[in-house]
Parts: sequence; structure tokens; C-alpha cells
Amino acid sequence: MLAVLFVAASGWRPRFTALPLWWILFSDQASFTLVDGGDQIAAVLALLLIPISLTDSRKWHWMRSSQQFGRPRKLAVTVARVSRGVICVQVAFIYLDACLSKLSVPEWVDGTAGYYWLQDPMFGPAGVLRTISNTLMLNPLLVTAMTWGTLVIEFSLGVALLLSARHRAILFPIGLLFHLGIALTMGLWSFVFVMWAALALYLRAEGDFPAEWLSAFRRSRSRSREARRCSVARG
Repeated sequence: MLAVLFVAASGWRPRFTALPLWWILFSDQASFTLVDGGDQIAAVLALLLIPISLTDSRKWHWMRSSQQFGRPRKLAVTVARVSRGVICVQVAFIYLDACLSKLSVPEWVDGTAGYYWLQDPMFGPAGVLRTISNTLMLNPLLVTAMTWGTLVIEFSLGVALLLSARHRAILFPIGLLFHLGIALTMGLWSFVFVMWAALALYLRAEGDFPAEWLSAFRRSRSRSREARRCSVARG
């Protein structure tokens, strides 16, 4: 199992490693007795990456297709764009669900949830970080800012699906730091690594984004209407 994970991480022949990688991740999350959410997300992302990988003829996934094989095949490009669109929708849903589900909890609405999470004996920080967090949590403004800031960041990442590339580029480092904070305060490092990968696919991967697809569709519709009007005018 470790050998398969190592080969997949190395980037060798993605079309051969995609299915074994997904099977291992799926089997792990199904058999673990204690999960942190990252296990399921990793399995889902690996599944959604399979169509992209199966149409990827590169020897290493670190190289550009044009460097070795010329222009990518239309089928591979189409599959990659559609699959990435599905991944973007999935990741956006994760963040929107995380934000909206918290709104039904009074502590998140009144701005005190951050205090209780950091005081939790299982998920709260340990050692020196516990001492620091206990001191910081004595300030009600910091508690409220951390609690509501979490909601704002999660909602912003959720709606990034509809934002421009410039705004997504701004949100990317914010998302990375947000999850780093989760790792430092809650110790959920495996979850954080998975979410960093999800953010890279969601906000930074090459290719058309669903927002650009919508914009292109609108431009196409506009050109079609203009062409029809010109045709009617000539007739």
C-alpha cells in the first residue's frame, strides 16, 4: 500500500496510479474507526480525479503535455475541464455546508464558539499553544473575531466558484493560512493537508473555471442574438 502511495505521489504515469490510489484512500476511510473528515474528502477527490488521470498520457504529471506530446487531445482537455468543474462544485459545497450548518448553532451566531473549541480537551491546542490560547481567549473581541472570521472565510471560499480569477488568487493564501490555524490549534494535520490540496484544485489549477464557463456562455448567447438580429435586418 505504501509503495502505491509513494508511486502516485511521485507523479509517475497518472493513468496507471489513479485507480489504485483511489481504492486505497476509499478503503482507509471506510475502515478507520476515528476519522477527521479529511479521509472522506481525500477519497472523493481521488475519485473525481480518475477521469482526468485516465486521459493523461504523460509519463510524469509534473510536466506539461505540450512539452512532450504536442497539443493535448480534445477529449482529454474536455474531460479535464468537466472533471475539474465537478471538483470545484464539490469543494465549494464543503465550505458552504461548513458555514451554513454552523448558523444553526447559537454559539456560532453569538460569536462564542471559538472559545469552546479552543477549550475542548480533545480538539483544543496543547502545551505552549494551550497557554497562549487561554490568554487570548480572555479577550471577548478576539473570541468574536475568530468565531465570525471563520464563518466569513468559509462562506467566501464557498462562493469563490462564482468569483473572478483575481479574487480567487486572493482567497487562496487566506484559505491556506486558515487551515494552518486549524492544524496548529486543533492538531488535525491530515485534514489540513487534504484541504490544502483541495484548495489548489479549486482555486489554482490551470484550465477554465466554472465562472469563466458561465461568462463564455453568456458571450456566446449574446453573439448569437446579435447575429440573428443582423440576419433579420438584412432580410
